[in-house]
Amino acid sequence: MDRIGPSTPSKLLSLIFFVPWYRWHYLIFGPRLDMMGVSELENVLISGNSLVRWGDGETALARGKSISYQVFNENLQIVLNRMLKEIHSNTVYGISWAYNSKIWDRKWNKRFFKILLSTRILWCAKFKPSNQQLFVETTIFYKLNEKLPLFLNAICKNKSVLLLASDGNYISVCPPGTQYIQCKSKDAFDDFKIITGKIDKWIDKNLKQKKIILSSIGPTSKAIWMHYTNSPNLQVIDIGHGFSFYLNGENAFAWKTDKGQSRQ
Repeated sequence: MDRIGPSTPSKLLSLIFFVPWYRWHYLIFGPRLDMMGVSELENVLISGNSLVRWGDGETALARGKSISYQVFNENLQIVLNRMLKEIHSNTVYGISWAYNSKIWDRKWNKRFFKILLSTRILWCAKFKPSNQQLFVETTIFYKLNEKLPLFLNAICKNKSVLLLASDGNYISVCPPGTQYIQCKSKDAFDDFKIITGKIDKWIDKNLKQKKIILSSIGPTSKAIWMHYTNSPNLQVIDIGHGFSFYLNGENAFAWKTDKGQSRQ
């Protein structure tokens, strides 16, 4: 299957007509969900909640497409669709402004329309917001930037920490004592069983301690979260590009450099 970037073709726009009539106001006005700030998010994560984020890559995979850093996989698609349909009160959802804003918001331009309208349509069609859920902007870790190490130290205090990433340099941003599992920069989901096998061994060694997984392996982070969402004393934090932003600057994405890793 060819790897393609997320887009909004005409056949996706036709899905608008499959959006339930009672969710059309979401499509036009946005659900206007309350977004947590950094301080509130920090307290929620300290208390043990997980965080999982949704971006344009997840939208493409949920729609059956491959992307540059993850070939389509039906099992991963199932995970993403479950994420849209199930309510997880122990998890903060990172969502795009494109889903939450009015359709005439000034942020919209031709580029965002092409990349993000597909996410808005998909979420309006399949996701039903609940009062039991907590929300934050999906770009929250990018905005933290130079404050990211302090934030991670706060939420990881007195916990065993595990990093999942393709770039070992990310561990320099994590709290001292963080363990590391190196994953592939592309198609990480292909190694899902291998990754979870290593995580299980780490869990067994830290049974009596509170545990936190810092994950930066793209859409596979969602599968890791879903797999362990009901595990006691364990939370998963989907960091995404946050590490790259901190180490390389917000305009120096890891996938743009010759020596960097692919998009995560």
